[in-house]
Amino acid sequence: MKESTFFKETFRLYNQNKKLFAYRLKSNKLSIVDKNLLKAYVLYRRKKFDKCIDLLRSTSTVSPFQKGFKLYLKALLQSHQTKFRLANNNAFKSMVIFEKINDDFITSALILLCIININKKDTKKLALYIRKLELYSIPSEYIQISTFQVKAMHAFLTGNLNKANDEVNQALFLMNDTSPHTAEFLLLKLNISIVKKDYKNSYKIFNQYKKNSSFKTNPNNLFIHAFLDYIVYAKPIYLYQKDFLKYPELWSQVLTIKALSVGNHEDALKSWSNLSIHNPSLYQDDFNYNSVPCLFSIALKMNKVEKLRNIKSLNIEVIEKISSITQKCFFILKELNIPISKYDLIMLIWGTEYSDSMNARLRNTIKNCKRKYDCEIVSYQETYQLKEKDDSKEVA
Repeated sequence: MKESTFFKETFRLYNQNKKLFAYRLKSNKLSIVDKNLLKAYVLYRRKKFDKCIDLLRSTSTVSPFQKGFKLYLKALLQSHQTKFRLANNNAFKSMVIFEKINDDFITSALILLCIININKKDTKKLALYIRKLELYSIPSEYIQISTFQVKAMHAFLTGNLNKANDEVNQALFLMNDTSPHTAEFLLLKLNISIVKKDYKNSYKIFNQYKKNSSFKTNPNNLFIHAFLDYIVYAKPIYLYQKDFLKYPELWSQVLTIKALSVGNHEDALKSWSNLSIHNPSLYQDDFNYNSVPCLFSIALKMNKVEKLRNIKSLNIEVIEKISSITQKCFFILKELNIPISKYDLIMLIWGTEYSDSMNARLRNTIKNCKRKYDCEIVSYQETYQLKEKDDSKEVA
């Protein structure tokens, strides 16, 4: 048996049979360098990145295959750290080596190059690597499933949502419900349905996703359900930190949207800052989320773009000419006809920042509006909205 063949079989066993993988790791058929490379991969999968880096640094490769695999592992690490330029360079070098020695591990390097360029949103290079990938026979089910995934993502990024959906469905047809990749594809299918605004189907897909999840109270499930309801039905987000203690990034996303939805930009910036520290290339300045469309990005766009557009549509000059505070408040609520946060309302009426005393003045102004204009103003989640009164009832 070819040395690299035994190595690759052992490598693939990590996802299929960890006991057999551990047994093979002791085999004399593997060199010390091979064992170190496989151990480094295990450290990467267990998210022990510093130890993985140290082991790779101390491992000197001999064969071209070992050099290619080491570069592949370095690219995996760098991609996880969002160092996409370095990751792309190492994954490309790895691909070149496997191509020269005619080794089918080139498909793994190509899949990684596709994933890197998905994160970079470079659809031209992504298409190039997909075409190259299709020239090779698929050595494993994992590579076959991954091929469907990157093709679906290319279609998704280029706006071909029906093709993206077809690729996902083909992958799901190949997999059974217990496959570790099923949830990943269902999540992509859910994002496609949300972008298409096929909300009825979104809930069906989410129910499938829940069945595939290990725990019904999984924080990811709680997050998806709350954000679906928020996007589709404008329901307030009721989530609790105790459920996200092990998922600080998800919790910071929740806090960002909750703060933005009520116009509390100060708290939104604090949460966004935490996200930026975690991943600066993903969470950029001015609430720019550099990722593929998802529940969080859609909720972010709803708050960042649509609310800002509605507020900008107000004629500020007209507002400034209105001398009566009560009349000014009523004019703003009537013109907007959507929920507006107390923070924005205070700024538009008085031109000042929020404070407890200004909040008390606003509450009195809202009472005066209701009394003077005989109108209904509803309040929820620190926002106000003017509602049309139901005049359908006949006066006796």
